[in-house]
Amino acid sequence: MEFRVLGTTEVLRDGVPVDLGPYRQRALVSLLLTEPNTVFSTDRIIDALWGDDVATDRQNALWVYVSGVRKALEPGREKRSEGTILLTRSPGYLVQVGDDELDSLQFERLLAEGRALVHTDPAAAGLVLGEALASWRGRPFEEFTYESWAQPAINRLEGLRLEAVEARIDADLLRGMSRELVSELESLVREHPLQERFTGQLMLALYRSGRQADSLRSYQLLRARLGEELGIEPSPETRRLEEQIVTGDDALTVGPRARVAGAGPEPGLAVRGYELRDRLGERGSGVLYRAFQPTVGREVAVKVIRAELANDPTFIRRFEAEAQLVARLEHPHIVPLYDYWREPDAAYLVMRLMKGGTLAGLLAERALTPEETARLVDQIGSALATAHRAGVVHGEVGADNILIDDDVNAYLSDFAIAERAGSSAADVAGLATVVTNALTGLPGEIDQLRGGLSTPVRDAVDRAISDDPGERYESVIAFAAALREALGDETSDVAVDVENPYKGLRSFGSADATDFFGRERLVERLLARLGEPGPRSRCVAVVGPSGSGKSSVVKAGLLPAIRDDALAGGWFTIEMTPAPHPF
Repeated sequence: MEFRVLGTTEVLRDGVPVDLGPYRQRALVSLLLTEPNTVFSTDRIIDALWGDDVATDRQNALWVYVSGVRKALEPGREKRSEGTILLTRSPGYLVQVGDDELDSLQFERLLAEGRALVHTDPAAAGLVLGEALASWRGRPFEEFTYESWAQPAINRLEGLRLEAVEARIDADLLRGMSRELVSELESLVREHPLQERFTGQLMLALYRSGRQADSLRSYQLLRARLGEELGIEPSPETRRLEEQIVTGDDALTVGPRARVAGAGPEPGLAVRGYELRDRLGERGSGVLYRAFQPTVGREVAVKVIRAELANDPTFIRRFEAEAQLVARLEHPHIVPLYDYWREPDAAYLVMRLMKGGTLAGLLAERALTPEETARLVDQIGSALATAHRAGVVHGEVGADNILIDDDVNAYLSDFAIAERAGSSAADVAGLATVVTNALTGLPGEIDQLRGGLSTPVRDAVDRAISDDPGERYESVIAFAAALREALGDETSDVAVDVENPYKGLRSFGSADATDFFGRERLVERLLARLGEPGPRSRCVAVVGPSGSGKSSVVKAGLLPAIRDDALAGGWFTIEMTPAPHPF
């Protein structure tokens, strides 16, 4: 179910609007959504919907409307059951919705995330706040604008919307935008003439656009409005900005503009101790470079993720945890991930440099022999099995992402970290496509090439890509075994590394969540504390001696639980290091 209140109240089931019935029935749903997951007493509901109208049997009418709402929202619920959405709770009723089901809750979550990023990552903040503002379709609870019960919620949400606009413009200014913002800010100042923050942002945008006189005129107009309407002077912050503009303070100078999306850095640039040398080409979501690491005197490959993906809110949330999982994979046929980090407008993955080229490059010259294909399946199948056991899905198995050496040994590279949801079945289907490409020596999809396969191989491949989940192989190991048999090679076996979870005194991280145990009750207590409303939710982990488990509880227990939605609401986590620049 999807509930929308940032505009006319709407409820959608599988994307189809639900008919909520007559006016008062729609008003009942809207009233309960002004404070979702909160019990409204029967008296409060009756007073809101009927006011001083005593001619109606209001209690019976309310029961009729409650029944009508339940029938509309959950037509398939059991007879005489209240369902799971509109619940009876003493002394009245509540609407139970998840944070991802109600647009106003999603908006508030994105607003909090965007604010937290404004000064550390303005490009990402702009995207998050833009996503938040895009959910607005009009005035909140638009049909009930003049109902007294709706006014507090409308005013609160509209105030938050203005805060989101302010924060998004702050992020844009920090990114170096100025001229592009002037027209929008002039409109905002006209709509909200007493809102000092918008005038301050307009002053800064005009000044950075080379319009110092217009910037100062905006200040004088604000001062006049405040004096005439409220009898006050502008705030000290706005007066200080005016003084800086008068004196041409260098502190107002615009910062560097964001890098052009997709361009990638030029060879010769040094990033975090790696010297980018040759550009090796495009690779999926980014650009691949041959680089040199002077501290250890080795060559590496550095993939630079494009800005449009690196700044995506979903990518930001998933990148560190997923990169950590990939970096922990140890297998002779997985290209190791040495290092990773993210910054505004880019993310970086540092890998072993493989000099033999890609399987796609080899297949452009010749097809593989059945023996070479069997070895490929052994090596890549074993690599995928190790990844799947660790909970990692590659997401982009293909000839471009398989590297080879001079002896045609295969190595799996370029995991799709934080890019999209994938599945182990999709990886098996990808390997089936690779096998088809390898045996035919031709690029393309299986449907175009399956005629060039022997019947046993074609049968194995068809099962791997079947639309029916019940027909597919249960694992990549099963597919590899079937394919070896189809190729007439039953001599090899796919080896799967067994991980040793013992870590000694080293702390557990997010990637160790499945191996971490013995602190479940403590994690539950921390979750309960964080779930309390208001200031009581704040807590600090107590520092203990090395080996007491303080870091492990947080990183392998608490944070993975939060990511798995153990707490209501959207949570944004960030790791800081004590220093002048903790982010």
